[in-house]
Amino acid sequence: MLKKILSRQQRALLRTIRRKLRSPLIWRHSHFVATKLDNRENSYLTWLLGLMYQHHFLKDGEGIELKPYMFHIVDCEDYIERWYKILTVDTAPIIHFNLDVNNLILPKHQSPQQIATYYAFGQAIFVARYLQYPLTNPTYLDVIPQPYGFAYDNLEKIRYCELGPGIPHGLFFQAFTHGETFADKIESIEIFDYPLIYRDITENLLRGIFPNAEIVLQDGHPTNPPTPTTKPNFIVGKDVFEHVHNPDQVLARLLENMAVNAIVAVDIINRSPEDYQHVALELSHLEELIIKRGFTFKHDTSRVKIYTR
Repeated sequence: MLKKILSRQQRALLRTIRRKLRSPLIWRHSHFVATKLDNRENSYLTWLLGLMYQHHFLKDGEGIELKPYMFHIVDCEDYIERWYKILTVDTAPIIHFNLDVNNLILPKHQSPQQIATYYAFGQAIFVARYLQYPLTNPTYLDVIPQPYGFAYDNLEKIRYCELGPGIPHGLFFQAFTHGETFADKIESIEIFDYPLIYRDITENLLRGIFPNAEIVLQDGHPTNPPTPTTKPNFIVGKDVFEHVHNPDQVLARLLENMAVNAIVAVDIINRSPEDYQHVALELSHLEELIIKRGFTFKHDTSRVKIYTR
C-alpha cells in the first residue's frame, strides 16, 4: 500500500535514509572513538556534549521512573557516544523531509501566528542540526568564533546579546579555547529565542560555563522588536533577520538599547526567495541604520559584518 502512495523518488529517499541509519561505519564503537578524538571539531563537540550531560540530561532516572524497556543512558561516555551515532549520519534528507512536512501541515507557515508553531514541530531535529554544524563544515570553527574573538580582544568586559542563536557555538568555542580567561570577561548574557528545547539546552550550558555571569532569557517573536535589558556592548545576529517580518524595527530596537562603546556583528546579506521561514529578503540596507547610530565598519567575516562605536 505504501509503495502505491509514494513516488519512485520518495521511495529512493527512504531507502537512502534507512541505508545510512544501518551503516556499520556509523554504529561501530571504534569509529566513534576515532571520530571523537581526531580533530578540534570533535574535541570541542565532545566537551560540549559532556557539559550537556552534566547540566541538562536527567541522570540516573531523576524525575522519572525507569522501566526495563525504556531508553536508558548508562553514563556520560554512553551519552556522548549515542550523540555521535546520530550526528555522524547525513541528516540533510531528514531535515528537508521534516521541513517539507511542516510546510504542508502549516500552509500559512510564514505568518507571525504560525512561525513559532513551525519551529516547535521540528525542535528536536533542530537541536541535532545545531550540534552537527561543526562536523559538517571544516571551516565552521574558523569563521563562527571570529566576532567573539574580536570582542574578546577589544572589550574589557563583555555584555553579550544574541538574537535567535539556537546553540551559540561561537560563544561556546571561545570558552572552550580560552577557558576561564574568556569566561571571566563575560558580565552578562542575554538571549532572544523561542522558548523551546534548544533554548533550554543553551540556558543550562550558559549557566554551567559562565557561572558568574548574569543570564537573561527572553522570548523571541517574529514581529515584536526585542528590547535588551542588560545594556549590551556586544550584539550578534546571524541567520536571523531574514526570519522576522520587520528587520528594520528589530535592528533599530537592538541598537537603541546598546552601550555607547559597543560592537555589532550581523549577517545582513540579501536573501533569494526560499521556503523555510525566509520572510524578509532585502537586508543590505540595514547597514545604513548601523552607521546612522555612529558605528563604523571594521571587519567582514564570511557573511557577518563587524561594526564598532
